[in-house]
This record gives sequence, C-alpha cells and structure tokens, in this order.
Amino acid sequence: MRNLLEQLYAIPAWLILGVNAALGALTFVAHGGALLLVLAGFPAPPDYVASVRSMVPITLPVAALVVAGSAVALLSPRTRAFVLAGQAAVRGLGALLLAGCAAILVVRGVPAGNFMWTPGFLSATVAYGVYLACRFILRPECPPGKVIYAPAFAALLALPIDCGVFVRVTGRIASSVAR
Repeated sequence: MRNLLEQLYAIPAWLILGVNAALGALTFVAHGGALLLVLAGFPAPPDYVASVRSMVPITLPVAALVVAGSAVALLSPRTRAFVLAGQAAVRGLGALLLAGCAAILVVRGVPAGNFMWTPGFLSATVAYGVYLACRFILRPECPPGKVIYAPAFAALLALPIDCGVFVRVTGRIASSVAR
C-alpha cells in the first residue's frame, strides 16, 4: 500500500495539471449544458431547475479558472506550485461540500425525478481532493510519512456515505418498480 501511495506522490505535476484541466472542462461542459437546457425551457422538475440555477454561478467560473490555471501553469513552470495549491484548495473544498450534500441525501432521502448516483464517485472525489491538498498544500510542510495515507483514509471515511446514497437511490427505484 505504501509503495502505491508513494508512486501517486511521484506523479509529475504537469500530468496532474492535465487531469485537473480535463476535470474542469468536463464540469464546465456538463454544468454549462444543464444551464443551457434550463434557459432554453426544456421541461425539468422545479427542484432540478433551482439546483442548476443555484449551482452554476459557482461551478462554471471555478471550472473555467481551473482550466485557465492549468494552461498557465503548463506554459509557465514557475507558477505551478501556486496554481496546484489553489487547485488543491478548490478540489478539497469541493470534495467536502460534495460529502456534506451526500450525507444530507443519506439522512433526508434522494430528490424526486431522475436522480442518479455513481457508487465510488464520492469516495474517489474525496480521495483526490485530499491527495491534492496533502501533496501541494500540506506535504511541503509535513514529512511524507505523516500525510501519505490521508487520501486512503479519506476514501474510507467517504465510502459509507457513498454507499448510503446508493442504497437510498436503489431503494427508491425498487419501490417505484414495485408499484
């Protein structure tokens, strides 16, 4: 396990910038597309429209900044540490917010409509956010042994929430099929 984690911490910064740019672009396309559908008046449940309208003013600019920051850092290596620390903060905060929203779904249930959940997505998102924070914010200040396992522990902490949402979704699907 330690060898695998040490290999993760050895991934080149340019590759992580590329991954972050791809994730930012994917977020921009997905949330921008959802906003376009809502603005075009496609029929959607009112709670979906409200969530898109409340989420997109935050996610689109952040996604654009992640993509632009990655491009700048790829072209100017002296900016990489600063950009990667900023991206680590964004991904870490995003992972915490996603985990909080998922925990609310476990407690209150999933919304009506075509709600989907991909098991493992939350755990992977949390692990990646913690990995970036450990590598680009904490690790320069901490010895490697103190933070190397943090992404794995974060994924293990997020896994029950991840599974809980999945159980809620499958329970709702099963009850609607039984009707």
